Amino acid sequence: MLRKLFILIIGIVLIIISLGCQSTTPESEPVFVPIQITSTVTQVMSTETIVKSSSEQQSQPEPSYQGDAIAYVNGETILRTDFEKQVEQFQKAEKANGIPQTEEHIQQIREHVLDGLIDQHLIEQTAKKHDIVINDNALNAEIAEIKQGQTESEFNQWLELNNFTYQEFKEMLRSELISGHVFDYIVANVPTVAVHVHVRHILLKDQNQAHETIQRLNNGEDFVMLAQTLSQDELTRLNGGDLGWFPRGVNIVPPQVETIAFTLAPGDISPVIESVFGYHIILLAERDESMTLIMEHYHKLQRKFFSEWLAEQRSLAKIEIY
Repeated sequence: MLRKLFILIIGIVLIIISLGCQSTTPESEPVFVPIQITSTVTQVMSTETIVKSSSEQQSQPEPSYQGDAIAYVNGETILRTDFEKQVEQFQKAEKANGIPQTEEHIQQIREHVLDGLIDQHLIEQTAKKHDIVINDNALNAEIAEIKQGQTESEFNQWLELNNFTYQEFKEMLRSELISGHVFDYIVANVPTVAVHVHVRHILLKDQNQAHETIQRLNNGEDFVMLAQTLSQDELTRLNGGDLGWFPRGVNIVPPQVETIAFTLAPGDISPVIESVFGYHIILLAERDESMTLIMEHYHKLQRKFFSEWLAEQRSLAKIEIY
């Protein structure tokens, strides 16, 4: 139970969206796996001020400036006291699991926590626009599930150890659940079918060897046999370089390889493609214009879509950081 609570506090601090984990298919109601929202802001200094503007900002309320503010998001205040408390809670959770707290790591925590709070405000502002709420009955039911297997005394001790009041814990859990519903709303129209390609590849570290291999293929040697004898991708070498089926945007192969793969016709062999991993030669084995996404790929595309949406919200928002 304490392990579940540790996962929960990490999820809350980083605004992790937790949705159902049961198995299903894309044709049924979408089921989502936990994801971490990643911010587009990678470095924030305490004395830095960032103001992002857009044509929509004219309709945003002016912030009610407070001396304790660390940031404003479309006029809403993020209090420094709330920020520092979440940093402390995050550090306590990490220390309890033996994660070293170096100066560099603490700075990373501070940056991620502030990014998470900004994202949280953007998500909750979207929730308000679409009347997405978590009522007390739903919230209390979630808390009851979390507390299963613990006495009230044990749960209160956990709250104290992690520097939570019960009300703070309750409201942070409410924010997490709202985030889940916003995620559901935003990704509802992610397609469940897409163009797929079935690809084999040969990965080599030496450019000259790659060009020699192209020549051997042009002379009629078998792609699968050459992959089994030459490829330096140990995960696919024995099965003839088979990468399986995949759609665009799921990071199965480097971007350069993916781009070329979707330009080939079945049976085509690519030229040598350079990536950070070395030199690739790919064979397009098959192509399907309308294949149902497997759940792993469906989830990846949902997360990608949501991350892009959140980045867009940041670009349109008025964000001031102090």
